[in-house]
Amino acid sequence: ILIANYVTQELTVDNFHKNRDNIYILGNEKYHMTAYGIGNHLENKYPQVEETCALFVAKINSTFEDKKVDTKFIMVDSTFFDMFSFKLISGNKATVLNDKNNIVISESYAKKIYGDSNPIGQTVNANFNVYRVVGVFENFKNTMLPDADAIVLIDNVKYVNSTILGRLGNAGGVTMFLKIAEDTNIDLMEEDIFSYFKTFFWIYKSDIAKEVYLTPMKEFYLSEIGVSLLTRNNKMFISILIIVGVLILICSIFNYINLTIAQSGFRAKEASMRMLLGASKSSIFIKMIFESVLFCLIAFLIGLFLSLLLEPYLNDLLYAHISIISNLSVIWVSVYTILILGIGSISGLFPAITITRFKPIDVIKGEFTFKSKMTYSKIFITIQAVITFVLIACSMTIVSQVNHLIDRDLGFNSKGIISINLVGGPFDNESQLSEFREKVLSLDCIKRVGFTAGTPLGTNNQTINKHISFREIICDTTAFAIFGYKIIQDNNVVGDGVWINKSGLESMGADMSLKSLVDYGKDVQIKGVLDDFLVVEESEFQDGLVTMEIVKEVEYPWNILIEIKGDENEAYNEVEKIFKEVTKSNQFNGMYFDDMIAKRYEAHIKMSYIMQIFTIITIIIAVLGLLAISAYFVQQRSKEIAVRKVFGSTNREILSSLVLRFMKLIAIATLIAIPIVWVVMQKWLEQFSYRIDLSIWIFILTGILLFGMSAIVVYWHCRIAAYENPVNSIKK
Repeated sequence: ILIANYVTQELTVDNFHKNRDNIYILGNEKYHMTAYGIGNHLENKYPQVEETCALFVAKINSTFEDKKVDTKFIMVDSTFFDMFSFKLISGNKATVLNDKNNIVISESYAKKIYGDSNPIGQTVNANFNVYRVVGVFENFKNTMLPDADAIVLIDNVKYVNSTILGRLGNAGGVTMFLKIAEDTNIDLMEEDIFSYFKTFFWIYKSDIAKEVYLTPMKEFYLSEIGVSLLTRNNKMFISILIIVGVLILICSIFNYINLTIAQSGFRAKEASMRMLLGASKSSIFIKMIFESVLFCLIAFLIGLFLSLLLEPYLNDLLYAHISIISNLSVIWVSVYTILILGIGSISGLFPAITITRFKPIDVIKGEFTFKSKMTYSKIFITIQAVITFVLIACSMTIVSQVNHLIDRDLGFNSKGIISINLVGGPFDNESQLSEFREKVLSLDCIKRVGFTAGTPLGTNNQTINKHISFREIICDTTAFAIFGYKIIQDNNVVGDGVWINKSGLESMGADMSLKSLVDYGKDVQIKGVLDDFLVVEESEFQDGLVTMEIVKEVEYPWNILIEIKGDENEAYNEVEKIFKEVTKSNQFNGMYFDDMIAKRYEAHIKMSYIMQIFTIITIIIAVLGLLAISAYFVQQRSKEIAVRKVFGSTNREILSSLVLRFMKLIAIATLIAIPIVWVVMQKWLEQFSYRIDLSIWIFILTGILLFGMSAIVVYWHCRIAAYENPVNSIKK
């Protein structure tokens, strides 16, 4: 139920927009962001571009009654509410964004700030501007647009990032949505736009970008094309969830069949007595199907109750907004009904056929027990063991890869560093920032405080030697020391200049003797060479080309770095206390750098957790299946075991023979599962540039776990039969 609701929600993201089929997102092979002014260029050049809307995201401190609150802003063109079908609770869609001082706030944000008071006409102070509330929008749901507290015109982006507006220098500043006329040949349009961009757009003129992509909005959420400001999900993750959900249902059906067949001796006698007393085979057959459907209904109701209990935990784990009750509709009730009837009927079909196919007189004589060869049950157990092996091995691989990503050597220090984001104005002025710095430095638990514009988690881009894109970091000497960047060569240059990393030199075909480079048409001295360190490319750390300016004081810092010593929790609490005291804010945006790194891999960590949970569930189901079939097996072989003991077989010989029969099934399942795991996991690992090799130890450990688990379960039942008094078994 939980998987079905989550997957359905993810597959219907942004379906509610009336223009959904005509909205495209502009991008290239690297990222789906562009320069702000590109929208006007495209509207003027192409009549089929009916409308454009740029989007920028920022977290900004807003002030209410001398209290500062972190506010998630999206800054957009005035076409926003016309292009998208987000609902306004109050305000006029046609006019709410006709003034740069207007602000539209979310329903939850209005409740948080103004309570039950009417927010319309109220003012919001944010980022050196005063806005007037002119509308309230319904909280974003089931959309790839980032969650927002407030919407304002993109003209206000100048208070956050002055490079966005004006010329096309910031080629990745905004997400650009295009509403394109129906029946437009998008492939031809991409080619034409590329040729057009080559004439004036610098990233295309310099061959930094080599493609133009117009990605349909309806396909974007589950795509993996380039970096974006929009939220997305992993298509493979969704596919894995669907597969796992189906496999769990299949295993459950097999278990029901095996458990029912395990009781077939008793059920056959019951059915035979009914037939001897006048009941028809068809009536007994229908009764057993009805019984199975009833079990399925009861299981569904219990599952629904548990799903409602677990819903908030799954939402936290998946960063989702699943609401089973809200999703209930005629369609969902119909689907649930069909599934209950379908799964219940399928589960009961084979047991009903098996139990009603024997003649009543044969069952009464006891011949039924010896006629059953358990062929189908063996097949079910083998399939279930294959599924269990695959899930265990895949889960182990995913966990190993995620740990490998998080624990890898990044080439810089990330331990014990609190990073506070300064973009968006948590501090009103420089004196306030200086006060905070001095108070933090006075703490015994603090070692150093530095400033930086750009970190390995986020940088500016710059073009070197006219065509090579580099990451640019500006930091003071303290921040340089905190991150522990390594100097390979110091050129002892006096005056302005940049440091360049080793990969940067290699990308230009140069060596350590290079003394200058061209940055936006100017010759810049190279002060020295840094050892390579990893920077974020898309959502993953990779080797990057980096230039770095080490200055006495960073003019416009993005982050303040605080290196702690001693207890991390204590240090964090002390820094947070000073931050709130100085800024008069009730929210602290500081995070440990290691936590920020882990957050970059949250999608993979999420997949790891989910796989572990479902693997445990599958193991439990597999154990139940083995218990059922081993009970049935022992019941079927009880007289055979007794006869063997009478003719001299020892308990150990009989026990070994019984367990070995099951271990053969597990061995067959292992041989089938290994190539499946190999193909699936190799495909999954291909998305990482830094990945583990599929180790033979994963298969060995999975095999040991599966064999060990199966042996324990089977041994427990078979031991009872092996040590049973043969006289009692023969009497049965």
